[in-house]
Amino acid sequence: MDTNKSSIQLLCQKLQSNNNAQILEAIQKIRNHGDVSLIPFLLNVYVTNSDSIIQKSVAECLYDIKNPLAAPVFIEALANKDFINAQIVVLQAMWQSGIDYSKYADSFIHILIHSDFETAIEAFSVIDSCAETIDVALRNSLCETLIKASEKALSPHKDLLLQTVDLLQNV
Repeated sequence: MDTNKSSIQLLCQKLQSNNNAQILEAIQKIRNHGDVSLIPFLLNVYVTNSDSIIQKSVAECLYDIKNPLAAPVFIEALANKDFINAQIVVLQAMWQSGIDYSKYADSFIHILIHSDFETAIEAFSVIDSCAETIDVALRNSLCETLIKASEKALSPHKDLLLQTVDLLQNV
């Protein structure tokens, strides 16, 4: 994803318009030649535009991102309360990206423990995609956290927490 500054500004304007045709045109351009700095704008469209075609187009655009520079942008988006309704899509984009998110494993464990089951499954998928590269000491610490959390959780959430422990212990 790499575009010049004036193109980025024009794409941002189109994303913020009330014209769905312009929004779709911008999403397509971003998908083909975008820049990771546009991810927050895409997420804003996802959470503010209720049109299912727009939301699907944004999601597909995010799923195509394979640039490692997107990692901190996605992590920041997960922490941004404005994008809470896009959290599942962000997590799906992350595990589909092939980017190593191991240094953010604690963020995914937090989501796994504290989110609804559907969101937790997506966080599990991200952990699964990077489990082999998580530092051993961090894996052990995460397992302790998960075991403690599982003592208070109910199935099926509890089962997912314990499955994550198993995953991290057997890498």
